[in-house]
Amino acid sequence: MAPAILLRSRPSPRSALWIVSMTSLLFLVTPPAANARHCSCQEEIKDIEARLPQIDATRRAWYSVLADILGQSSSAPQNLKQAAQSFQNNMGWTSTRKVGGLNEKGDVVTDPQFEQEHCDSVIQANQVHEDAHHSYYLHRLLVIAFLDQATLAKVLVKSEIDARDDEEAFLRKALAKAKRECGSWFCRCTQQLFPTAVDCAAGCPRATLSCIAPTCIEHDPKTGKPTGRAY
Repeated sequence: MAPAILLRSRPSPRSALWIVSMTSLLFLVTPPAANARHCSCQEEIKDIEARLPQIDATRRAWYSVLADILGQSSSAPQNLKQAAQSFQNNMGWTSTRKVGGLNEKGDVVTDPQFEQEHCDSVIQANQVHEDAHHSYYLHRLLVIAFLDQATLAKVLVKSEIDARDDEEAFLRKALAKAKRECGSWFCRCTQQLFPTAVDCAAGCPRATLSCIAPTCIEHDPKTGKPTGRAY
């Protein structure tokens, strides 16, 4: 990954988008999910809930990179390439996969395979992530033109953290919406959601040693926490 601009050079609008595209990387830390793009609300919930810990893990890794930069440690990244490598090291990855970015026109693009692996909300959250990078850099074009490589590395890290904040906020709203659509009664045995207690009773297996009673538990769709009603 080469530096996006030369030291102290003035970036053109195209080169500025190149910076955004270069920093707009999402990484998969689990094997691809076998989800189609259009999912049931239960599949949507499962996909979102699997994605949120990934976002948190990568954000914490970027915070570690930022701490090194602000602490001016001897191992602190001195350019964009080193910042990206430091992030990868913190995650313990040997390879990465780019699934989102911006094209030369500044439009958000997503890897087609990623679109086939995930539900709509996760794909849309990816677009929110990329849009956050776009906005972050477009508001700093004049400043970026005069930054040295070490400072650019700090800008990159802050952009990655902010983009994940936006992505997570989008997914948490999508998760609450999906849970409202699925219902509020949760079957402990099958991990399914049902709209009413009657539906849960009909669709949830009887209690067993591996799935003890109560088998049906009501959750508040807004908080995701048990309401105390169960049987």
